[in-house]
Amino acid sequence: MRECTVCGYKTVVGSNFIKHTRTMKHRRNMERNQSETKQQESQSKNDPQLERYNFLMEQILQLQQKNAEETPKPPNINNYNIAMNTLKPLTDEKMTENIECLSLDHIIKGAKGFADFAARYPFKDRIVCTDAARRKFRYKNSTGDIIDDVQGRQLTQQIFQSTATKCRE
Repeated sequence: MRECTVCGYKTVVGSNFIKHTRTMKHRRNMERNQSETKQQESQSKNDPQLERYNFLMEQILQLQQKNAEETPKPPNINNYNIAMNTLKPLTDEKMTENIECLSLDHIIKGAKGFADFAARYPFKDRIVCTDAARRKFRYKNSTGDIIDDVQGRQLTQQIFQSTATKCRE
């Protein structure tokens, strides 16, 4: 049994011609690879641009590691709680105050117009969408309690009740 000193390739030499030719091919390949690596090493020693490149790459890696160590991780900020604390309460008075801003254009556009009106005037800074995919909204009522409204059913009822008189006109 014979073993290659470089890669550990094992074969039985002399017992079979095929195995012997495989061993010889392997030996030639290993010798070629070793000579190529020696040529590359000798070229890299003589090439100042390659040396400069390697030096700069090492410096870049060192700076990246240093930057990663020094940069503090940002703290976890829960924007949801901040938004809920800053919400203004949504009251019936606020809904009726903003009726004057409802224009004929909003009414003509239909549901999109009413949604645009509600987002700009009575609901501004008073309502938060907590889950857009499920259409879940949260808002504070007049007593300061947080109300969860799935698909905005309560909000649409409030907006249509407050705008009913203006729409009849």
